[in-house]
Amino acid sequence: MRKIATLLLAAGSLASIWATDARVLTMGRTDNFFMDDISIYKNPANINVYPNMLLGSMGVYRNIDTTGMTNKNNAWTLYNRDPQKPFFGGTLAYSLGQGDSAARYPMISVGAVVNRYDHYLGYITPGSGTFLGPKKDADSVAFLKPLGKIDFMVGATLANGAKIGIGAYGAFNKEQTQAGAAHLKDAATTRTSLFKGTAGVNLPVTKDMNLEVSGAVGLSSAIGSKLDTPSVTVKLADNDVFFNADVRLFSALSNINGDFVPHIGFEHFTYLSGQQFLTDFNAGVAINLNIDRGFFWGGVEGFYNERSAVDTLEPLDSVYQTVDRTRVGGRVHFGIERNVIWDWLVWRVGGTKSIYLENDGSGEKAHVRWGETTESDGSDNDMVSFGMGLNIENRLKVDAVVAEDIFYTFTNLFSGNADHISTRITATYSF
Repeated sequence: MRKIATLLLAAGSLASIWATDARVLTMGRTDNFFMDDISIYKNPANINVYPNMLLGSMGVYRNIDTTGMTNKNNAWTLYNRDPQKPFFGGTLAYSLGQGDSAARYPMISVGAVVNRYDHYLGYITPGSGTFLGPKKDADSVAFLKPLGKIDFMVGATLANGAKIGIGAYGAFNKEQTQAGAAHLKDAATTRTSLFKGTAGVNLPVTKDMNLEVSGAVGLSSAIGSKLDTPSVTVKLADNDVFFNADVRLFSALSNINGDFVPHIGFEHFTYLSGQQFLTDFNAGVAINLNIDRGFFWGGVEGFYNERSAVDTLEPLDSVYQTVDRTRVGGRVHFGIERNVIWDWLVWRVGGTKSIYLENDGSGEKAHVRWGETTESDGSDNDMVSFGMGLNIENRLKVDAVVAEDIFYTFTNLFSGNADHISTRITATYSF
């Protein structure tokens, strides 16, 4: 009976799933305080930590939007419900060690990933949930979908174990609309692009301490055309600058078989010709523990973010009417993973809770209110999450984020709604 139940659970869990941050999303929603292969995009020096690895994602599966039921029979209108934003890639390393065949360092590493949707694209893409333009303009302005989306990374590990790396990311799309223009040179040009360069180090400060420092700088553009007048363009960004920096320290605590990890992160994103911006700062500490057949971490952090928002993408007398919003608050995170029943089966549970004070607007329109994490709306920001993983000889790893209603619908195999069973999957293979 136990074998039958296990097979049913595994079948239900692996029916539809997702990406490289699947483990992170079920382990407290952030990788600021522990190592995961998703860190290679933030700090390219870490491709030296994950050499000779293939990775892939089937994409993100979201809840069905009930607004899709538009006919009298409440039937779903036809649209693509397949997982969105899949990607794949890998890293490759070559040892330069001389003499002793067991010598691994110095070593050089290269990596490439195609179609990864960088989180900065969300700021300039309507409907992303983090889009920085006003919704009313997004509904009346057509922005191009970014194409390409490719990461390149190069890294090296020195003889003393110090790791360095640089990376580049690019996504681009451009279109010229000649409607109403006598010549192509007079055509309206729309463009969506994001170009980013990253650099980082992972240094052994002492025998029991490692320091990570990384940063990025880039340019973003989002120039769309009005739906009712394609020859008229509207700019959200035009080669606007953004940058970020990240520092964390892993300090081994041998008496508890774990690490003490402080972290500081900063991000600044500008748009509308630099007149508007988004700033985010966070700092915190955590403890990582290696437990019997598993891993646990818990931490706290404070954060401050400020966003200068606009009511419309069209300025009044060349000045955008802004509404500033600031949030100051704190978060608590935890994550735990453990092998259960068999060594190849991993279960994970994680949670995060944020409390913040928000100041929105100014003058008579000002609002000061308290806010918190969403509890269970099916988003990536939910308070509690659950996941499963398969680990075959520490080489093939498949990690899934399980849909929140899985235990309430018996994995939807025999009953329940018509929605998905799980939301994301990560697959990596080390060779």
